[in-house]
Amino acid sequence: MKFVKDEPATPFEWHVCFVGETRRAPWDWFLLKHYRHVFVLGYLLDHDLWLCYDVSCFKTEISVLSNARAGWLLNWARGQGGVLIWPARAVKPSFKLRPGFWCVPAVKHILGLRCVAMKPKGLHDYLVRHGATPLTEKAA
Repeated sequence: MKFVKDEPATPFEWHVCFVGETRRAPWDWFLLKHYRHVFVLGYLLDHDLWLCYDVSCFKTEISVLSNARAGWLLNWARGQGGVLIWPARAVKPSFKLRPGFWCVPAVKHILGLRCVAMKPKGLHDYLVRHGATPLTEKAA
């Protein structure tokens, strides 16, 4: 696999994965009964690979996944809460103050969003209101 410096590998669209798996973290009381986590997957067409960006309070994980592994992860996320498809857009460089560093501000940052959502449920609702498409069929 060869990446060319002048041609960055960027996804055409992001698959925003909302999961509601029960965790026993101290802040779960704040999230009530809605989604507890959000991460993104993007397909790199030129390389036939998937990019996963997953931020938590404990670590940031950036992974390159095969089609089979990404398909499994997308199907798992669909069963846990849902997956929304959001087009990758060029983000204009500007200073944006990001309060904290957990999954929601990180996903808003990679998607280039300016919204007030602080919890996964708020981000989900914002994306749905602004035209995100739900992933309804089984991922390959």
